[in-house]
Amino acid sequence: MSSAKLRSGLESIVKTVSISILAILSIEYSFRALIYIRDSISTYDKKKYEYLSIAFDNKYSKAQLKEMKRDVGDKLRYRPWIQIGNYDHRSKYSTVIDGRRKTKSTSLERCGKKKGIWFFGGSTTYGVGVPWDSTIASNVVKVADKREICIEAKNFGVPYHYFLQEVLYLSSELAKDSLPKPDIVIFTDGINDFLQAGSGNRNEPFFTPVLTSLIGKTADPNISKAQGRSIIPISFDLKFIDYLRRNMRLFSTSKDLNYYSNYQLPKNTDQKTAAKIIANNILITRKYLSKLCKSYGIECYQFIQPVSVLNYKSLYGESFTKWNLMKGTAERIKYGYNTLLNETNSQSLDKLTVIDISKIFSNYEGGIPYVDRAHYSPRASKVIAESIIEKIFK
Repeated sequence: MSSAKLRSGLESIVKTVSISILAILSIEYSFRALIYIRDSISTYDKKKYEYLSIAFDNKYSKAQLKEMKRDVGDKLRYRPWIQIGNYDHRSKYSTVIDGRRKTKSTSLERCGKKKGIWFFGGSTTYGVGVPWDSTIASNVVKVADKREICIEAKNFGVPYHYFLQEVLYLSSELAKDSLPKPDIVIFTDGINDFLQAGSGNRNEPFFTPVLTSLIGKTADPNISKAQGRSIIPISFDLKFIDYLRRNMRLFSTSKDLNYYSNYQLPKNTDQKTAAKIIANNILITRKYLSKLCKSYGIECYQFIQPVSVLNYKSLYGESFTKWNLMKGTAERIKYGYNTLLNETNSQSLDKLTVIDISKIFSNYEGGIPYVDRAHYSPRASKVIAESIIEKIFK
């Protein structure tokens, strides 16, 4: 082959590749632009921030709420023993140090021995949607200060964690013995247990399917599927491809088709059966936690948390607490809560006190206790904190 023909062939390949890349980029950015325009002009987006302003008791402007949104969402990374934890960061509205979200310190000048309280839970305990000083843990410190109770609180809340995973998190922290042992441990549970149907039924962390697909079956876990995926060390985030994969099952490999989500029901399981299994698993986990707390001499409490699909009537008609498109999930949560609370009345535990606060927002006045379907507004977190202090320090 002559050099002229070779050069011509290479030029043709370069042109084809260049045109293909430009076409992909054009489609991608056109798709992103359409999403942006849709969100910008949608009535939902405008109304959402009106409702959020009410949820925050009109203390923040729309611009501030949009700025806050970047800081107060999930910030996750792999962490040993608990699979997924929080990554450390510092920003205007959120700080995480050593995997724990920052919590207010007591403002009392004269304190004897501070009561050490550890908080475990999912994203509602972490405080998704609100600044670090408006979480349940921070509000417990504020309420305790007013009653001149000295508290040192640590927030171990992690988005997607549910009861069993939280108890294992506590176990690992006690085993490591790197922090002073707490006097009191508080769990806030219910939403993730029943929302993440797969996790609650299989007794596995939420991201197990993802990590399983990365490592796969091998005699040497060091040689994972992730290592051999691409010779190009670049990560592409194509929104339109992701949309097609999720909604039309295109661009999926056979492995992807076998992939399952822990939001989904396990095969051959209906909503009520799944809810019963999850409720029973919570009861079993409580027995283990009670023994763990007894062996370490710790006071332990589990608070059954409120969720917007139950015992809450909107005064403003906000759309972000609606479960219209998640009717099956709503059914599972309602049935699961009723089953769990009925069984709780007959369960005898030695060193674990279970307290139902699921109805705490039944008469919430002058505002909205949620910032979305699950997460609490600052004042709502304070209401929960007041109940916690009332129950623990009678």
